Amino acid sequence: MKRALLAAGVAAVVSLVPGLTQAQQGYPSKPVTVIVPVTPGSAQDYLARLLGPQLQQRLGQPFVVENKVGASGVIGAEALAKSAPDGHTLMLGGIVFAVAPSLRKTLPYDPIADFAPIAPVGVATMGFAVHPSVPVSTLSEFIAYARARPGKINYGSSGNGTPHHMFTELFKQQAKIDIVHVPYKQIGSVVSDVLAGQIECAFMTVFAIAPQVKAGKLKLLSVAGVKRSSSAPDTPTFREAGLEGLESEPWLGYMAPGKTPQEIIRRLNAELNRLIDMPENRAAISKAGIEPLTGSSADLGAFIKKDLELWRRVVEVGKIVAD
Repeated sequence: MKRALLAAGVAAVVSLVPGLTQAQQGYPSKPVTVIVPVTPGSAQDYLARLLGPQLQQRLGQPFVVENKVGASGVIGAEALAKSAPDGHTLMLGGIVFAVAPSLRKTLPYDPIADFAPIAPVGVATMGFAVHPSVPVSTLSEFIAYARARPGKINYGSSGNGTPHHMFTELFKQQAKIDIVHVPYKQIGSVVSDVLAGQIECAFMTVFAIAPQVKAGKLKLLSVAGVKRSSSAPDTPTFREAGLEGLESEPWLGYMAPGKTPQEIIRRLNAELNRLIDMPENRAAISKAGIEPLTGSSADLGAFIKKDLELWRRVVEVGKIVAD
């Protein structure tokens, strides 16, 4: 009788903590969908496909990548927000998640309340590069050159609201220069046209253009972020080059629906940090031009909140609208 009463008491207590029950009963209990809100071949897609099989090996269920592309990441984010908060639908998000609320008058979700950050996993360092015909060698020289030619210099991006666009707009505002936005449908076309001299400059992922910089086909003047990129260790940050305000970096991080139990968030965070810290994974991630990053759920939440405010200001000042 005592054993029966004890068992009943434990069951009653555990039933009051559904997240604990679920976690202890073997999360995940079915395949996990990992939404990637951007196209295959992107940094987010690469990371999701690199880590998915390893998460499956550690947790015993497939982690299936599903690209839900469109509306500057809103389609993928909405799908996550409306998913069951049981840890079986996740999203590997990035900077566009923090930009979308400022570009759109209404969203089908709350960017804070409807999501639970899990862990940051990397940053894709951006750099500002110019065609060799532009007669400058440093960032300060480019700023002076641009100020003397308002509205005469063109820069490219892969579309409104993309990291390449937003970082250049932030740069324009901080440097007080007027350069003209030329939106493309994909970043590859931007790189091609800067290389050809059709447009003078652009923000691009440092790793992606490192070979062209080394060959003298592009001049990399500065990199965004708080530290130099391992892909371009001799290139100064914007702060080192004398311009503050571009310490933000295009973060990449896993997220879950807002009411996902903390026990599941903590377990996923621990597994992701463990995987990111593995030397072979760090090497593979770095080789793809992404700086590996570990941290807590709170760390990723801080990135998101900081960027929501930063890009809100940039969009308001630049009067930027969605495509």
